[in-house]
Amino acid sequence: MKSSTKIILFISISSLLILIFQKQIKSILKEKLGGYKWFDESLKWYRDEKTKTIIYNLHPSIIYDFKEFLSRVEKEIGLQIIATSGYRTWAEQANLHKQNKQNASAGNSDHNYGFALDINALDKSGKNILMKATSKQKWQESGLVDIAKNMGFKWGGDFQSYHDPVHFYKQPLSTSEMKAKYLAGNKNINGYINLT
Repeated sequence: MKSSTKIILFISISSLLILIFQKQIKSILKEKLGGYKWFDESLKWYRDEKTKTIIYNLHPSIIYDFKEFLSRVEKEIGLQIIATSGYRTWAEQANLHKQNKQNASAGNSDHNYGFALDINALDKSGKNILMKATSKQKWQESGLVDIAKNMGFKWGGDFQSYHDPVHFYKQPLSTSEMKAKYLAGNKNINGYINLT
């Protein structure tokens, strides 16, 4: 193969990879180069190991959106977010459904695919002021819901049949489409569904 053909092939493959992974590359570069004005490692949510672990176990395509959400809440309205649940296995979901039939059954929750996060919020003194038992009105008055919705998240506080204000999610596909991909084995090496 001629060297000019190798160069053209290399450029073509590199361009294709950049197009495919553009969002992830952009996010990683911005974060590593300090380009995100909303994120820094001194934020309280980031120093909470449980919260950080839950965030990093979400679907890779959504991690940076949730990091921005938690960071913006802390910087803009002074509340620290504590993550209580993120990715859940189907077995974990089945157990939750068994405990409370209002919880989604296994495979029918955005948690099963890493696209949902349940949270509580602490005030500056460390008091838990927003949790599942907190009214929809108090969640809305906090400003946290507005930040989430402005970022394109959906909120469990808007569910008609179930009070779930701790639940925030983004759906790249419907839950039934994600379930079909999962059942068909359309997953990456880490077990997350492929979005393409």
